[in-house]
Formats: sequence, C-alpha cells, structure tokens
Amino acid sequence: EVIIGKQRNGPIGTCRLTFQGQFTRFDNLAFEGYSQQ
Repeated sequence: EVIIGKQRNGPIGTCRLTFQGQFTRFDNLAFEGYSQQ
C-alpha cells in the first residue's frame, strides 16, 4: 500500500500495489474474484 500524501496538480489517496521481484518493479494489485452483477 502506498499513501500519496502530496502530489503536484493531482489527487491524494491510497494505491494498492504488488512487487514483482523478478523485474524489480511495482504494479497495480490485481484483485482476485471478479464478479459480474
């Protein structure tokens, strides 16, 4: 989880991320269990 506390000309908030060690990078967290309504 990354907390964006201050950003120039942009929103603040929280981002859920996952770390991919083999590529040494962070990506958006893909949620499991997608459900259609």
